[in-house]
Amino acid sequence: MKKKIFIIVLIFFINAFIVNANSMKLLAVSQDVNGTYQGSVADLEIEIREGNGKVFIDTYPYSKIDTQISSRFAKEIACDFLDTDCNKLDFFYTITAGSYIIGGPSGSSAIAALTIITLDNLNYDRNVAITGSINSGGFIGSVSGIKEKIEAAAKQKITKVLIPIGTKNQTQQNNISIDLIKYGADLGIKVVEVADINEVIFEFTDKKYPELTNIKVEESYKNTMKTLAQDLCGKSKILRKKILDTDIKKIRETKINLTIAEEANNMTNKGLGEIEKNNFYSAASFCFGANVKFSEIIFELNNESDLNKLKTEIEEFESSIDLRGYKTITDLQAYMVVKERLKEAKEIVNLAYKNQKENKTFIKEFAYANERLHSAKSWSKFLNNKGKEFHFDPDVLRASCSDKIAEAEERWQYLNLFLPNSDHVRKDLDKAKVDQSVENYELCLFRASKSKAQINSILNFIGVKDVKQLIDNKFSVIEKNIAKKIDKNIFPIVGYSYFEYAKSLSEEEDYYSSILYGEYALELSDIEIYFKPKKDQRKIEIPENSLYLTIGLIIGFFIGLFIKKRKK
Repeated sequence: MKKKIFIIVLIFFINAFIVNANSMKLLAVSQDVNGTYQGSVADLEIEIREGNGKVFIDTYPYSKIDTQISSRFAKEIACDFLDTDCNKLDFFYTITAGSYIIGGPSGSSAIAALTIITLDNLNYDRNVAITGSINSGGFIGSVSGIKEKIEAAAKQKITKVLIPIGTKNQTQQNNISIDLIKYGADLGIKVVEVADINEVIFEFTDKKYPELTNIKVEESYKNTMKTLAQDLCGKSKILRKKILDTDIKKIRETKINLTIAEEANNMTNKGLGEIEKNNFYSAASFCFGANVKFSEIIFELNNESDLNKLKTEIEEFESSIDLRGYKTITDLQAYMVVKERLKEAKEIVNLAYKNQKENKTFIKEFAYANERLHSAKSWSKFLNNKGKEFHFDPDVLRASCSDKIAEAEERWQYLNLFLPNSDHVRKDLDKAKVDQSVENYELCLFRASKSKAQINSILNFIGVKDVKQLIDNKFSVIEKNIAKKIDKNIFPIVGYSYFEYAKSLSEEEDYYSSILYGEYALELSDIEIYFKPKKDQRKIEIPENSLYLTIGLIIGFFIGLFIKKRKK
């Protein structure tokens, strides 16, 4: 009898700590004994309990790629989507499958959706399933094996499958194109393309959360970026005139490749055109590229290349930047951009020294490093901006660096599984690890974010036929995400700038670069999820469980007294 009472009390206590619990079907890819990939359906369960912000995950059997990182990231996206402080909750995820599954980011959209549904106590359709990764900003990224997952869903009597936007048209190994929406209908499944987590939640629950679609950029940013763009493009015009005024005989004697001048001239014209459209970051980017090329020619003509002077100037400016602090996301992002440009400049100067020692030309390196320093000085004007203040202590910065490296590493492992020999996209990830080792956590976070974006930009093309549709939908998600941040008094200055540039590249029909900069914009617009604001976000209220816990403690106390008296 005493044992039964103890068990009842124990169960009561366990339930008292659980805020909520839910489950849904998880579409996955498994591998049979012959190594062939096929679709499968697993069970995803979640329990949320009072705690301190930890994430726990169990997979049975173990997944081929660790799912811990993507689960933690999905949880962060869910909490940010609801603008909820999850630091006093623990999240327990369990994935049970009939065979080994790939794991990793491929099921993270389902984890994010189930987390939102559970946190907000929503009623949802358990006959709906989703496949796709959850990316920064809530964007649903493409994954592999979508057709096979739809087939597996049909066997489990699932009635609706959500797939990433732009992936409905797939090409099979025999080069036959297949429409997955029609294919799903033939199997008795409604297949729906979704772009972001808000659309996902609507398909599960019929609830649509309000969205902001109009980006309201502060005049201070516009004015500063306009000045920066006019400065760079004005320099382009001056350098171009210098070259045009140079004796053609002198140009021929130096054997300068005039194609470089033509490329620089075209970039200058693009930059000036972007100023007229008020796309000031895009203008600055085009004119920066032009200035590197023009400067290379002028330094070659005039033999102007004092490496020692340039190195000293870079070091002195970096020392002055290190003395300046940051309190807002805008400050942090501006600081990261400045530090990246200065580090690039130093690396290029060192390469120039090496070339000089080996009697090789180093004018190209000198020109690039010089312009990178100039760019860093321009970006430093964005430091000390107003906005919501965050806690940026070293421990938090170190954790953000580690988390972002882990996210990028997991994405790379997933990419390498389907596209082997993908080492070329690890460049920024490896640099981030070097920054981590020397405790340069701000630059580590920046480079790891860019690395993850680069990998995502490649994953975007898995199964995607209509690239323009993908870009348009990605831009819509980015715009809503940035508008939401600005409404919260957070201006993601680099994310917004990259978004502007991505749109300009799309107009140029440079779609791959456009998607890359769009991914940069997503990653760097969501960077505040790693930091705690000085004012708490909306708290999850759990009055019922707090009441249960109090009652449980009282009952436990009296049961303990009762047992103690019986012993006497």
